[in-house]
Amino acid sequence: MALDQFGKIAAAEIAFYSLLICLAFFTALRHGFGRREGWVFLFTFSLVRLVGAAITVASKASPSIGLAIAAAVLSGIGLTPLLLATQAFIARLAHYGLSSPQLVLRLIRALLVVAPILAIVGGTSSSPANSASSIATGRSLTRASVCLFMAAFVVLFGLHVMLWHARAYLQDHHHRLLAGVSLALPPLFVRLVYALLGAFAASPISRWSSIFGDWRIYLTMGLLMEFIAVVIYVATGILIPAHKDEDAVAKGDVQLGLLPVEPGDAVGRVTP
Repeated sequence: MALDQFGKIAAAEIAFYSLLICLAFFTALRHGFGRREGWVFLFTFSLVRLVGAAITVASKASPSIGLAIAAAVLSGIGLTPLLLATQAFIARLAHYGLSSPQLVLRLIRALLVVAPILAIVGGTSSSPANSASSIATGRSLTRASVCLFMAAFVVLFGLHVMLWHARAYLQDHHHRLLAGVSLALPPLFVRLVYALLGAFAASPISRWSSIFGDWRIYLTMGLLMEFIAVVIYVATGILIPAHKDEDAVAKGDVQLGLLPVEPGDAVGRVTP
């Protein structure tokens, strides 16, 4: 069966991410695969998008409700690695520029753990094969998931703004990382708006759907925004020095807000 526009876009996506996943792996290898570093999430994101695109091609070549639902779920949770990467980068910078950000960072991580779980449950519950009440519950969970993603983004954006005010306390390579985050946030925001519009549309097959909607909107507000954000992050990882800050490694858990900042570390920093 010939592929429709969504299928052709997914085929192109496979080609793009087949290359990008290699660059993401190289970047993670260069900076470290630890989740504190954040770079491993770019590899994870590329892998999720590769799998999702393959499922989309399969669902278009041989129509299947199960495959369509799987593709929709992967589309929904795929943003998680990008937002986790953003959180890790901001956490690393906040260790140097902000005072005691651990509570806020814990909140963000909690949101980014709960949101994809709700997206998975909501997506599977929204299958046309389920009862009307199950579908309604699924749509509500999907909406809650997208709202949590947006809430995490808003908090991350606020920390990012505060880091620009505290940039005098950051090293040169930190400035490059902060600039990379600044460039990636706008396309991430557009992608989240697209997800919001799809979740709160009157029908699950509205033009905002990433599976059944208008492929032009999906391409411009969804796929291209993700492309831009992940390419910016990978390019940033390639351009910044591949050395680890000794202080950051020694206090890696502080970067993620898992341990308290020592009193002396907070001198001269901006308090969130």
